[in-house]
Amino acid sequence: PSDLRFGIEICEDVWSPEPPSTGLSLAGADLIFNLSASDDLIGKNHYLRSLLSQQSARLMCGYIYSSCGY
Repeated sequence: PSDLRFGIEICEDVWSPEPPSTGLSLAGADLIFNLSASDDLIGKNHYLRSLLSQQSARLMCGYIYSSCGY
């Protein structure tokens, strides 16, 4: 759709007490992109999926996470 609005946050922004995605969603973003250079650790993938899923549900918007890892 031509009226799709999106916002961008960088890597660890999503772990902050008040992530930028919250303000971006309140300002009308339908989709949030998180561009990351996060390291790969055992168990981190599961934790990260859960965190991003919760943030997407909380904000009622789509969430796209892109990492430069594997």
